[in-house]
Amino acid sequence: MLLARSSRRYLLRHPWLTALSILGVAVGVAVGVAVDLANASALRAFALSGEAVTGRATHQVIGGPGGVDGEVYRQLVVETGIELAAPVVEGNARVEADSARVLGILGIDAFSEAAFRPFVSPEGGGVEPGLFLTVPGGAVLSEQTANELAISVGDTLGLRVDGRPVSATLIGLLAPDDDRSASALQNLLITDVASAQEWLGIASGRREEGRGNASAGRSDLVGDIPLASSPLPLPASAGRLSRIDLLIPDGAEGERQLEAVQAVLPEGTEVRPASTQAETLETMTAAFRLNLTALSLLALVVGLFLIYNTVTFAVVQRRRVLGTYRALGVTRRETFRLILGEALVIGIVGTVLGVALGVVLGSGLVRLVTQTITDLYFVVRVRELALEPTALLRGAALGIGATLLGALRPGWEAASTAPASALRRSTEEDRLAQGAGRLALLGLVVLAIGVGILFVPAGVVGAYVGLFGILIGAALTAPWATRLYAAVVRPLAGWAFGPVGRMAARGITASLSRTAVAVAALAVAVASTVGVSTMVSSFRSTVVDWLGSVLQADVYLSPPSTVFRRGGAIVDRQLAADLEALDGVERADAIRVRTLELEGGTVDLVVSDIDPVRAGIYRFKEGAAESASAAAKAGAVLVSEPFGFRFDVGAGDTITLPTDTGPLEVE
Repeated sequence: MLLARSSRRYLLRHPWLTALSILGVAVGVAVGVAVDLANASALRAFALSGEAVTGRATHQVIGGPGGVDGEVYRQLVVETGIELAAPVVEGNARVEADSARVLGILGIDAFSEAAFRPFVSPEGGGVEPGLFLTVPGGAVLSEQTANELAISVGDTLGLRVDGRPVSATLIGLLAPDDDRSASALQNLLITDVASAQEWLGIASGRREEGRGNASAGRSDLVGDIPLASSPLPLPASAGRLSRIDLLIPDGAEGERQLEAVQAVLPEGTEVRPASTQAETLETMTAAFRLNLTALSLLALVVGLFLIYNTVTFAVVQRRRVLGTYRALGVTRRETFRLILGEALVIGIVGTVLGVALGVVLGSGLVRLVTQTITDLYFVVRVRELALEPTALLRGAALGIGATLLGALRPGWEAASTAPASALRRSTEEDRLAQGAGRLALLGLVVLAIGVGILFVPAGVVGAYVGLFGILIGAALTAPWATRLYAAVVRPLAGWAFGPVGRMAARGITASLSRTAVAVAALAVAVASTVGVSTMVSSFRSTVVDWLGSVLQADVYLSPPSTVFRRGGAIVDRQLAADLEALDGVERADAIRVRTLELEGGTVDLVVSDIDPVRAGIYRFKEGAAESASAAAKAGAVLVSEPFGFRFDVGAGDTITLPTDTGPLEVE
């Protein structure tokens, strides 16, 4: 109790020092918790979005870039006898009254949905299936989304799909029983398959999927095959489908049904487990989320140095008191517990504040993270912060653990020093000064190892291990570098400021155990700031350089897109020829861009009339413009440097592209 009162009295008598320590912990924990919550919320948002559109399906029939022909659904139902199958059309639309708001479109067959998405059926809180067929453009929303849009049943909702105006009539509201289902249905508009096909331009007789400037290039790559019409009045027998959901039982019966499905599927379509897409998209964003996590840990590293320096200062400031305690009979263990106890109090208070601040930061950060995922990968409709207990516990463990880690050496120093030596601070300073050279050598070794790891292809995790090795190695050289700096600056300080300047320079060396740690902490903070700023400016200059070489046209014409980089509309190929015939137009090049799913990720296929030699805008890492031009005319493709790195291919290799008529091998 005596030691506890001593610690409490010390902390209260030095409020600024205590507040600085708490702030160091709080900031590090807040950034870590905010990023962790944002990552967890983004994954949860995707999972909830997937639950709403996937439902209880165990397998999915998918096609090439153009989706699945509606005729395939008729064949599955008629020829295989599978009853639990449901056609699905997916897309996105912007609310006309609020262009910043994007709604997900889910086109379903209401009569087939009871087994897959019960919330659509009357028993699950949905609407009568007949309303989808009798009300043109009939659609349902969740109560929450309808309230946010200020519409009610019977109202008309104006939408824009890739710039085209469409209208939806609200025929019902969904009222889920639990918060998870309510979040899953947020910003999701459910309508009939036929309405969704008409809105998205993929109804029978129309093929407008894809995105770009014109329907140009090799049609066998993008798979523009004729549509089939069905003689049966099945809900989705015409037009294109995003996929077909299946509910396949386990065991021998399930294997028999899968074999029957495989037997009737045409080239260009396949059946896969429903979880495959979620796993693929989660893998796509793994590096992005890892980058955020690693950057957040940098804040905790800086906080760790700050905690170490603060606790060390507290030990130094009370060195005579602690020596007196030891002389009066206080044991080493009790002294060690005293220092760690103070650090624990600071860590707990700082962690609590950091977790609270992290939740506030996370609520803003989650919108930035989900917006980035939407722009680069896939549309995330749910953008609410999810308070994951595991993320909060990880933040608390990091904060308290880092605090105790930072206090270990000062605590051990206070406990291991003999009472007589404890009264003389110079003993510890002399010992540190003598060992500064050996510590610097160790730091150089760690620094070299960190640099070496950066040149080994060890992925993102290995790169961050190398970076942290560089930070730690540089920090270990701080005592020696600080001594060298003080020795060099002492004459200059004496010349500029007289005896006070020399005393200040000498004081740096006399308090090396504190000044070196402060220098290391500041160096890590500055290095992180400079490093991130340099990285961002390098990215920006690279993009500017790339845009300057690629975007050489005077005017670009393209249809509007509902979601950035995910537009579905195209313009007629003849428009390029008509534009080129105009006076003052030297050349008009048609470009078509399609998104393809390869094994290992999603890529863009760019089909263009631009000749590499004539354009002179490409820079080749392998090959040359002349050979590339000749190969492209023969059916080969050019790939970007990131593509080659990601899929481990080079000039002369063969890659397989998925098309609506089956896989296609190209050089």
